[in-house]
Amino acid sequence: MTGTDDGKALATLRAATELEQVSPNGDAEPAEGTLQLADLIAEGDSEFEPDAVDPDTLSSIGYTSGSTGKPKGAMMSHRAVMASSRLTGEAHGRTADDVVISSLPCTHVYGNVVLQSSFMAGGRMNLMRRFDTDQFLEPIERERVTILEGVPTMFFNLLAHPGVSDIDSSPLTRMTVGGQSIQGDFFRLASGDESPGCAKATCWSWL
Repeated sequence: MTGTDDGKALATLRAATELEQVSPNGDAEPAEGTLQLADLIAEGDSEFEPDAVDPDTLSSIGYTSGSTGKPKGAMMSHRAVMASSRLTGEAHGRTADDVVISSLPCTHVYGNVVLQSSFMAGGRMNLMRRFDTDQFLEPIERERVTILEGVPTMFFNLLAHPGVSDIDSSPLTRMTVGGQSIQGDFFRLASGDESPGCAKATCWSWL
């Protein structure tokens, strides 16, 4: 499943592989050879029951470079995906009242666990297609974001943006940093101890 922006490229990929179906999700006209997710839902049976799945079978191949610096596909079972998502949600104190914002790629282990743990806890998820500093600040205020997820470069760019002190970030209570290590000075800045433009937020760094 993908966004409509990728539909044409993935339709070409499908023709060269054994993919049975490509299902774009969005409002744009689907590319030829794809089936719109909304159509699948409309045609669904209200009494549908999912098949039982062995929790130890392969769920996904997530891409990560955290341990070696070089990207690699990590094979993850259904049990592993659920456990990491559940533990992440508990560590972050996620609740159904939270509003999360992230532009992390969902094919990456970090982006995927952010998405899955948000689903498990409930609340709202603002999933940005890509990171853009100008476009990121506005929804933080508009959506009253409580949790911000990202990698160090994203946080550095946000803190350096001249408009960061103009937004109301008071609902923001947690920020998590992953992908690489980050200096301790950042946490003082990001938590608001030395920067009036940032919320008083708790920060975690995940490698």
